[in-house]
Amino acid sequence: MRAGRQPQLVLTLVASALLLAGCETQPLLKMVGVGGSSSGSSSGSSSIFSKTVVPANAPLPEAASREWADAEMDVNSYRVAGWGLVSMPAMQAYLNKLYASVKAAGGKPDWPGSVYILADPALRATSTAAGNVFISLGWLRTISSEDEMSALLAHEFGHVYLNHHAGHEVGNTADTVSWVSAAIWMIVNRKVPSVGMNGVYAISGVRALGSGVAMPAWQRSQEGEADHFGTSLSLRQGYSYTQGFKLFLEHIESYDSQLRGEAAVAAQVATENARKQVTQTSTEQAKRMQDNGKDVTGLSKKLGELQVTVSESAFDIQTAIAEALGQAKGKVTDNHDSAASREDELSKAVIPLMAGKPRPVARVDVWKAAMRQSETAEVLDKYALLPGIDEALARKNFTKAQQLSKQAASGLTANDALPLYYQQMVFGMNQPGYTLADVYFRHAKAKERSWKFELMLASMVVRRDKALGREIAESQFNYFRKAPPAWPDMIVFYRENGFIDQARALSRDCALSMPSYRTVCIDSAKTDSEKAAEQAAADRKTKQVVDKMFKKK
Repeated sequence: MRAGRQPQLVLTLVASALLLAGCETQPLLKMVGVGGSSSGSSSGSSSIFSKTVVPANAPLPEAASREWADAEMDVNSYRVAGWGLVSMPAMQAYLNKLYASVKAAGGKPDWPGSVYILADPALRATSTAAGNVFISLGWLRTISSEDEMSALLAHEFGHVYLNHHAGHEVGNTADTVSWVSAAIWMIVNRKVPSVGMNGVYAISGVRALGSGVAMPAWQRSQEGEADHFGTSLSLRQGYSYTQGFKLFLEHIESYDSQLRGEAAVAAQVATENARKQVTQTSTEQAKRMQDNGKDVTGLSKKLGELQVTVSESAFDIQTAIAEALGQAKGKVTDNHDSAASREDELSKAVIPLMAGKPRPVARVDVWKAAMRQSETAEVLDKYALLPGIDEALARKNFTKAQQLSKQAASGLTANDALPLYYQQMVFGMNQPGYTLADVYFRHAKAKERSWKFELMLASMVVRRDKALGREIAESQFNYFRKAPPAWPDMIVFYRENGFIDQARALSRDCALSMPSYRTVCIDSAKTDSEKAAEQAAADRKTKQVVDKMFKKK
């Protein structure tokens, strides 16, 4: 992301509301595995591990016992989250070879788990209770050597080995899941104020929402434990510390700093733009009232001026509430140390172990060779075109945007969700009669499908043909084996499109079969009138209690 790009600023702003509320070995955002925790199959307790880098000639701490999460459901949960996964067979084979080496260094060569690639340009990485590791396209483009990639994998394996997933259940994330789902539907269905909501904002917002499935951050101690344990494995494998773990943490810190800076600029730009638009609209209304030739008393002028003031004040109130909510969520979940402090602590433990020993040479060439592999390079290059589409749209250069979107959704990425979404949005913005049929059938042939993308298409189709839209949504829900994170989305789809009985039935099934999702599923099925009635009942009850407390005797 570049601070000077308007769409990217919007993306950062929307992401700030979501991602800073979240997670991951992404800067600021340490993402707990959706699949691992959603299965509820992680058992036992975390290993007791002091933050110490274990010398190569010393035994590692004993791994805690655990029951592995369902591997297929785990992967499906990530296909459901965000824009899903990217098919990159050659790169995945290389990464799985590195991961196997990490497991062997930890004395667990037979443990389950593979590496998958997230369709996300940000820096994200996570491990799950199934032993799987998910790494974003953003990390692939950022990492500069095999040493650093092995460090990332060793860090994530550290969470697995030390059984950190045992303390993180999906129940902790139910509110966030509901929040994200509601925000996605708000954008998809255009149920937002017109302020600033054009195609550029829509594409940036949905992209940010799709990429940021917010999950709780690891605890400070667990991040440090994973760093130290992972470094122990990295040094045993003969990798460079300075070009491995140290650089890995430096990249996180750099990205964190960039996100914070861009979020601040984005908030300022978006606020000013929205305020100007609200003020302009209200001023135009006031002028029309004044120009009607009948404002003898000047009353219309005063009312018009009042409208401007009220509109500005309302916007300020909404902005303040949004900022307060974002800060509150950030305080709850952004609870891991900065990457810089983690690096300082880790270096103090590593430097004594390196004294008097030769420094390993970073394995740069083998990493570059893996990145140059033809299929890998093509996929990375195609996804790298997407920011250019943002920029073209910001400049209202629709011809350039169409050209880039066609190029991005071609070849090996012709059927991928994110490039296809860009193409559909760009052409849909300029061709009202643009058909979704081709996009839908193309994505159906993708090697890796995206639930969010399929649901967006279903939501568009259902406006014209309710039966067909419902059929599409239900078929995809079944295709992804009804992965837990998809249930709230499906319930919301039913409710928003008038299938109230189906929403309630699915909500009951969810509450019975997945206790961790009980609250979010029940809430997702409630209509606006039901929520209003509940609030009114709660208000009446509160009033009764207060009246009773202060009743005169």
